[in-house]
Amino acid sequence: MRIAHIADIHAGKRLHGHDLATDLAHVLHEVAETCVAEQVQALLIAGDLYDSRQPSPAAVSTVSRFFSELAAAGIETVCIPGNHDSAEHVSYASDPLAQQGIHVMGAYTQPIEPILLEDEHGPVAVWPMPFVRPPEVRRALGVDVASYTEALAAAVSAMPLKPGTRNVLLAHQFVTDGGVGPERSESEVVVGGLDNVDARIFDGFEYVALGHLHRPQRVRSERMRYAGSPLKYSTSEAGTPKTMPIVDIGPKPTDGLAPIATRLVPLEPLHDLRVVTGPLDELVSDEVVSAANAEDYVYAQLTDQTPLLGPMAALRDAYPNVLGFCYLGSETAASSQPSEAPPSEDKGRDELFCDFFRAQTGTEITEPQLALLRSVLDDLSREA
Repeated sequence: MRIAHIADIHAGKRLHGHDLATDLAHVLHEVAETCVAEQVQALLIAGDLYDSRQPSPAAVSTVSRFFSELAAAGIETVCIPGNHDSAEHVSYASDPLAQQGIHVMGAYTQPIEPILLEDEHGPVAVWPMPFVRPPEVRRALGVDVASYTEALAAAVSAMPLKPGTRNVLLAHQFVTDGGVGPERSESEVVVGGLDNVDARIFDGFEYVALGHLHRPQRVRSERMRYAGSPLKYSTSEAGTPKTMPIVDIGPKPTDGLAPIATRLVPLEPLHDLRVVTGPLDELVSDEVVSAANAEDYVYAQLTDQTPLLGPMAALRDAYPNVLGFCYLGSETAASSQPSEAPPSEDKGRDELFCDFFRAQTGTEITEPQLALLRSVLDDLSREA
């Protein structure tokens, strides 16, 4: 059985204010085309279809077109809701979707039933486990569980795994191996902590397709893997390739787990995400700009020691999809984003600008710079 695995689509998510709808549609079409080219029999989607529990019509349309493309290609698809999703919204029209080979799980309210697939080696049971919390498991199974590991262990114990059947688990949780957590990205730093699940409770499955973390990585062994998000959703993911795991599951032996072989197929984005570092004049030079795709999403780390006038405009001229910039080299390494604190009405013009200059550059304004500012403002006042 050949399966593919993706997760954390986050339809509707924006990157530093940039609409990613076109980028997401591009990479989802690439996923569908790759599944066809690789003769994948089933695609597993491990949660977070949407970035919000109330997705926009545009986000719903993107996911709908993706499902339609998969159904038209005859690719069985199994999908679970993640912590960003509304389980009720994701599972809407699940019965007619299932008739098209799109199997969508709703909220966890009872023991999970598998989606049964078949190949020349016999049956494969795909167990779709939505994102669950201990209270949901307590209500559904009537068991006394406190931690996430206890809750997931109880949910797995309620699955009637058959010894002669190959079993695949689809889950959206923060899974750790012996207390050691996987690598995380800035776009999902809120996960982890008391909600971690011990990986050992999943040892009875041929493969565990995980979602929740945006950086692709395995956990414990090749049998347990985070697919990662199909797009880079934070600058911390720059330089990390996005991939789609394709897993071949062999025949079930009389004892033990079926053998698997995993390949990571690269996903090529419409626009890559890059972080560039250096002085502004160098970063916007023809030599540097032409060395890579100028249409990429670019975040600039400026090493200029003297604060610059209008660096964002210069960066945007060179990189149309520039995300922002920050200054390196000072103790504060101040961000280009303005302070959110409201100005005080008690401060004068000069003091307000000194505060703004400090927030923007991480340095104090010099007397010559302040004199120049006063001269410009005085000229503007006379012209007005």
